[in-house]
Amino acid sequence: MKYATEVLDLLGTYPKRDFRMMEIVNYILGDNKNRQDREAARKAVTRVLQAMENGGSLIRIAPIHERGGYATYRLKSYAIPDDAPGEDRIASVLGDLSPEALARIRAHAKSQKLPDPYHAFMKQKTRSAGRGIGFELTFAEWWEFWQDHYHLRGSGPNDLCMGRYGDTGPYAVGNIYLTTIRGNMADYAGSVKKEADIAGLTSRRRAELMAMAEAVANRPPPQYTYEQVQAMLKLGIPFELRGT
Repeated sequence: MKYATEVLDLLGTYPKRDFRMMEIVNYILGDNKNRQDREAARKAVTRVLQAMENGGSLIRIAPIHERGGYATYRLKSYAIPDDAPGEDRIASVLGDLSPEALARIRAHAKSQKLPDPYHAFMKQKTRSAGRGIGFELTFAEWWEFWQDHYHLRGSGPNDLCMGRYGDTGPYAVGNIYLTTIRGNMADYAGSVKKEADIAGLTSRRRAELMAMAEAVANRPPPQYTYEQVQAMLKLGIPFELRGT
């Protein structure tokens, strides 16, 4: 779905913040002020948000005023709320790590000018949910995997990432390994999953082509001859090219 990745990136990076539609569109398009582009982006984002809301991963906060107001959106995230959650809630996210230890990790990353580890964790968790991939790691497990290599994590071909064995199953202890972006792509290229993905894509494309061919075959013949159509075009007379 168009712009799904961008919406998940933004909301996942700031899971406790409410976003207006305008803010999401601005994040996607940047300085692009073209009205048609912005309207197309707004419609695409609306479809993404509706799908997320229907799937239970998004909270839509209706406008206070029916006229002149605006709705806001936030993730039904796993983020730790500001209002002192219970111990079980904290443990479900942090695992064996204390909130104080999390604060020290984030402060150290900030001092090294590295991305916030907790935001990176939440972003990956949210994007995994958006892709239909399970994510069973607590922050403690995720950080144990990354802490010695976090400064090498990134999106470039030679940057490090978290891969899944066979590119299947959830992100979970025992099913993840450290690799480069390039290496992860190479592993996927030689995997059984890619063969299954290609087979599925081929089947869907064939079904779409067959449906298109059937739709064309079922169309009624033209109502007018070529000469009649030319004459009507010259005279500016409106007409229907095909019957109903």
